[in-house]
Amino acid sequence: MGTIHYIAPEQAMGQELDGRADLYALGVMLYQLTTGKLPFEADDPLAVITQHLHAPVVPPRAKNHAIPPALDALIVQLMGKKPQDRPASAAGVRAALESLGSGQVARTPDLVAYRELSLLDRIVRGQMVDRKRELEEARTFWQRARNGEGQVLLISGEPGIGKTRFVREITTLSKSPRERF
Repeated sequence: MGTIHYIAPEQAMGQELDGRADLYALGVMLYQLTTGKLPFEADDPLAVITQHLHAPVVPPRAKNHAIPPALDALIVQLMGKKPQDRPASAAGVRAALESLGSGQVARTPDLVAYRELSLLDRIVRGQMVDRKRELEEARTFWQRARNGEGQVLLISGEPGIGKTRFVREITTLSKSPRERF
């Protein structure tokens, strides 16, 4: 069992757990401590779980520029969707956190080196997950509208399920000269 806002993806899926599920929860706590907000929020618990499973985490530094880049990278790594993407041990995380206080960056093999993401990289980090049917429906509506048949596409749903990302994907495809959306 776990608290909905701190639950690791593998825990939500009922998979086998190890200490990296706790490291995920630590990442959520560090995120909340550094930004004042939880990384994933919604009115519906299922929407929160869906975000833990599929939504890319917005780097905390995007919400609080005072966060040191190395701490930002550590938090993002702690919140990796797959356990193997997270640090292998709490000892490595502890060393990284201690090194932040000393101004040195820990060089442990299981921690990813910090790399500043450009604005474009931060925007495109998200991936569309399992939206082929919805994209095909939007494509049909778009083609009907282009042929002069009046069409309206209304996108609705619970917070945190990817509506904004879906609209961005549709907009990008509709403007692309290569894509016959």
